[in-house]
Amino acid sequence: MEQRDFGNLFDKLQTPVVVCENREGLPVVYCNEPAALWFMPTYSVDILYREATYGNLKEFVKFRTEEGFDAVRRMLNHSGYVSNYQVDVVSQDYTILPVDILGCAINVQEENDHFLLYLIKRSEEEEISQADTSDQFLNLLNASLLAGDADDALQLVINLAGAYMDVSRVYIFEEIDPNTTRNTYEWCAEGIQPAIQDLQNLDKKDYPYDHIIESGMFIVEDVDQITDGSGEILKQQGILALALIPFFDREVALGYVGFDDCVRTRRWTTREVLFLKSIAALLGTLVKRRNAERSSRNSFEALKLIMDSSDDLIYANSLEDYRLVYVNQKLADQLGRRPEELLGKKCYDVFRLHSENPCTYCPIPKLKMNTDNNRSDTYSWENTFEVMGKTYLSKDTIIRWIDGSFVHVQTSTDISARIRHEKQLQYYASTDTMTGVSNREWGGKQLEQRLRQNSGIPASLCFLDVDGLKHTNDHFGHTMGDALLQDTVRMIKAWMGEDDILCRWGGDEFLLLLEKTPDLARQTISEIQKDMDRENAKKEKPYKLSFSYGIVPFEGDDFDELVKRADGLMYDDKMAKRGKLMRRRRTDPCAPG
Repeated sequence: MEQRDFGNLFDKLQTPVVVCENREGLPVVYCNEPAALWFMPTYSVDILYREATYGNLKEFVKFRTEEGFDAVRRMLNHSGYVSNYQVDVVSQDYTILPVDILGCAINVQEENDHFLLYLIKRSEEEEISQADTSDQFLNLLNASLLAGDADDALQLVINLAGAYMDVSRVYIFEEIDPNTTRNTYEWCAEGIQPAIQDLQNLDKKDYPYDHIIESGMFIVEDVDQITDGSGEILKQQGILALALIPFFDREVALGYVGFDDCVRTRRWTTREVLFLKSIAALLGTLVKRRNAERSSRNSFEALKLIMDSSDDLIYANSLEDYRLVYVNQKLADQLGRRPEELLGKKCYDVFRLHSENPCTYCPIPKLKMNTDNNRSDTYSWENTFEVMGKTYLSKDTIIRWIDGSFVHVQTSTDISARIRHEKQLQYYASTDTMTGVSNREWGGKQLEQRLRQNSGIPASLCFLDVDGLKHTNDHFGHTMGDALLQDTVRMIKAWMGEDDILCRWGGDEFLLLLEKTPDLARQTISEIQKDMDRENAKKEKPYKLSFSYGIVPFEGDDFDELVKRADGLMYDDKMAKRGKLMRRRRTDPCAPG
């Protein structure tokens, strides 16, 4: 790998990526756009004027505490690896971002001279903080759908966006030929002079158009930052801060949307920049829709272009008979069908298996209409599409469709990977992976909770200590010792009821809760031991299955005292067998001890 490969590998990745050199201070040599949005949103201006500097890792990734940075530095320096280290960092707008850091050493010049770091948001706190902008964007999208044509929609979107962002001017520039751009739409706040009439045929060479397109955005907090004369020109126009975001048709640039602030210099926050990029994406789609309408006036095809460009699954269906009136390409691809094959079919026939009636959990009855804007509130929920076997975060709403009728629209984002990850984390947090039963922490909490519930059902706590584990480990190896524990657990679980609990308490110790009186619990333990004797009689394994135990009634309010009493009884049982075991050891070298 060479240093210039970083951009090819990580520029389009949505996860923030930082690369630093493996030397004193860990100087940062590369970051992708998501990382820049967190920590230095004006980086495109810096790059334009070749002033981009990242500093050391500690200066770039602003760790909330000194200890957080020191821990990451030590892990990188000592092992060249960081695995899901949880730490808080501070974004450029002083938002606290809880992240997991993953990192490793990489070869750039045939030696481990760089470190690659991924920063993954650990919680949904940032998404919660963006709820307002998300709702605003949903309103913009809905307004664009309700507009009579794309020209109206484009103007409406920039009007609403300008008012919401509290800027002075919003405008769209489009390419009219390979060398020329034109200001095609404009919104101005009260008291701001329109400029669209003076910006009709601008040569791309007269301003950094190519950089705006190639960098993905052009952010200026203070035009005094620009030192090549352009800043003075902007100030003469009354502009103190601006943001320019390009929009595309696939990989082809269509133009850009600009946001001017003529009142004050401005720190563009991460949330604002992400919102502006969403608006630009919407405007790009609307420009495509307008172009389609101008050639065919087919508003449905324009709407289809909007939703077919999404990676989410989107469909619309009738409120009256549940028949599908729209399916986006992504959803059709997931079903292995063409969109037109699904139109007219009832949604529950398509998305559920062997169903003849609407879903009992159908979100439509939960949606309430808002008469002010001809749409409903949004209902969010976790939804499983049976035919695909995946879990999605679905958002449902009712909107006015292109034919004037009201339809139900659902947009679903695949969260199956997140669900699997959460279950995996739950498993590793609660399970002794070698035996497959609950670990001490999780099992102890379950047992304490059951004791507090005091359901009145007779129960017994059994303290079990596997005999001969040390002997097996010493004479036959730890693989056989593991097998001894696994076989012991297997034979115990065969006699457990649905509500019984088994957890590994220590190396060779287990706690077993049986919903039985102590007398019945002793009978169950006796049956388990008989099974073990029959297994031992086969002489197929180098060890013998056996355990010592103590049983106490599972009652009272002091869990630790119950464990202590059961442990003492187990010890008495083990000592009672010790004499027999010592005598057997003279004739049987495999006897446990």
